[in-house]
Amino acid sequence: MPERLARAAPASRRYASPLIAERRQRILDETKRLIGEVGLEGFTLRDLGERAGVSVTTVYNIFGDKEGVIAHALREFHAGIRLVLPASGANLAGFCRAIADTTAIVIENRSYSLALADLYFSRSLAPGLYAVIRGMPLQILSHWLWTAARDDLLRDTDTAAVETGFANLEWASIKDWGAGRIADGDLAAVRQRSFLTIALAAARPPLREAADGMLAAL
Repeated sequence: MPERLARAAPASRRYASPLIAERRQRILDETKRLIGEVGLEGFTLRDLGERAGVSVTTVYNIFGDKEGVIAHALREFHAGIRLVLPASGANLAGFCRAIADTTAIVIENRSYSLALADLYFSRSLAPGLYAVIRGMPLQILSHWLWTAARDDLLRDTDTAAVETGFANLEWASIKDWGAGRIADGDLAAVRQRSFLTIALAAARPPLREAADGMLAAL
């Protein structure tokens, strides 16, 4: 996740006590499970406290509020995804392989992924949480934009608008997949098409032609 997005989530309070550290991790683990089961609408700190074996006051003391604990749980989940990203912006195939790798994680964590997609498009989502969820699918694209710009492969591009458009495509694809309109075996290709479409629009020749050829082959 880009650093500017990571800073969007509230900072949790730091404690040296191993007991508090263990409670903090237990709270985050249960937060992720609860999000996957009931989404944001059904998520309450009371339920979280009961499942984690802590008081609501403890949750407040460690994370500040409901948004804080949810944001930290999302960030922790995202930070646990290890990707090998190409060093060159011209290596579109390498970026597509990374997308296939993350697709396997999406499918493995189906209920959690679908809950996040619902949250992303929710009208009531707090701005801090929107920034965190928006940033989750951008690690690959943002790295490509950076390397492609460094290698002088991009046309003049509004990167913020490109990133928002890509995030919208990514989460919409997850919702379509959850609704059964995209099969598990097709989800990686759908997400790769989104990336290559962005590359086709943003890149200069000959990378633009390379993206067009890869799109035709999918």
